Amino acid sequence: MRQHLYGSPHLVAPAGGERGPAMTDTVHGTVAIEYRHFCVTEGGPGTEAADFRSERPVILSHGRITVTTRVQEQRAPVTVRVVRRHTPPEGWAHLGTVTYRPVHRGVVTVCDTMNGPAMDDLRIDPATVYGVHVYAKGRADSRERFDACLDRGEYGVRDGFEEYLIVFVPSGSQEPPEIREERRMVVDDRGRRPANLR
Repeated sequence: MRQHLYGSPHLVAPAGGERGPAMTDTVHGTVAIEYRHFCVTEGGPGTEAADFRSERPVILSHGRITVTTRVQEQRAPVTVRVVRRHTPPEGWAHLGTVTYRPVHRGVVTVCDTMNGPAMDDLRIDPATVYGVHVYAKGRADSRERFDACLDRGEYGVRDGFEEYLIVFVPSGSQEPPEIREERRMVVDDRGRRPANLR
């Protein structure tokens, strides 16, 4: 019987007792996209925003992978997987691959553009380096279909334009990142810090 690690069902011990990431782990949900992008992030101190000047469909920054879209505003199904071995899926267009080095606790979240987490967290191993492959369906003509909806006066249509698949595949190892905790400010009932903390 396999056991959960860290209190999470996402990181498990294989049947032989050796601990490591699950053979396959998946989260899925619908992401509310605005301003033509969404992100996959660990969060935590030092996470950096994307540099959109690159104009690449997949943008890597510290603690974050940003995926740009062809439709300005939409609701898109997104699936994120962690696998040991990867075969390119049939029927999906490959947008790009980046090398991701975990920078915090290894808890990955897919976020709406403006509203925070869009689905359950996915756990990756902080001591593992990952090749992250990003795929899409529907992008080839999504902007044209969206514009056609506007031309017909269908201004509220947000679904059915694009779909995304993001696959994390172990590609190496690293020293686990040092976790920097954010200190809470301690104050008394008059808003003053205790004398020993001033």
